[in-house]
Parts: sequence; structure tokens; C-alpha cells
Amino acid sequence: MEANSYRVNTPHVVYESFADEVIAVSFLDGSYYSIRGAGIEIWKLLCTGASVDRIAAQLQRAYPDEPSVREAVSNFLQKLLNHSLITTTEESATSSLPDTPPNPAGFAPPILEAYTDMQDLMLLDPIHEVGEDGWPQRAAVPSSAGANE
Repeated sequence: MEANSYRVNTPHVVYESFADEVIAVSFLDGSYYSIRGAGIEIWKLLCTGASVDRIAAQLQRAYPDEPSVREAVSNFLQKLLNHSLITTTEESATSSLPDTPPNPAGFAPPILEAYTDMQDLMLLDPIHEVGEDGWPQRAAVPSSAGANE
């Protein structure tokens, strides 16, 4: 097994991939994140179960003239861990990884931007308070309130 394998911190994190960005939402703290640059490829490789070494090697093959790829991957993964977007795992990818075509513009360092402007609304969402009976639930009427009716 390869060391330093990570996975998306599901079910606490959901994400959607677009051509030029990945948007991730954390239900742990109500923040949402924009992932751009090489971060998109790193995220895609994380979703396959690739280890840090495999991710760095894949990007190094795509950008052989870029000496800072391994450091950029390591720093970016640390940021994802710090925000609890990913977590360590014992599993790792055993199959081949999808190709990472080089960007004609060259290596764009991975970018992670955090947005907290919706935290209060995300954390107030009553869906987070679901019990066994589901949601919504009618509030219990005190027994004395119905006695005079």
C-alpha cells in the first residue's frame, strides 16, 4: 500500500466539478471552497484514491519543466486537510490513474479559496437536525394546552 493516501471527507463534504473550477461545500463548518489551477487535477486524482506520491508523479509527468510540482501538491493537500475537506485513508488506487493533459499555458499552482459568508445559513439549515422521524416535525403540544379546548 502506498503511504499518504487521502480521500474526500464524505459525507461531510460535497463537491461539483466544472471545467475551470471545483466547488466544495463543508457541512462541518458551513464554508464553501473554490479549487482552481492544478488543484482541479489534484482533486480529481484524490477522488481516484491516489497517494501523494502518485499525484505528484502524475503532475510531474504532465509538467516536466516545473521543479515545484511536488512541493505545490504537498502544500495544497495540507490546506485541504486543514479545512477538513479530505481525510487520510488506508485505501489507495491500484489501477492506472486518468491522464493529466498538460495545460498549454503551463503549470498553474493549485488554488484553494475559502468563503465563509454563508456559514450562518448553512449551519442553521434544519436538515442538519434530522432525527429518526425525519423532517419537518410538528412541535409537541403541551398536554395542558388541549384541556380547555
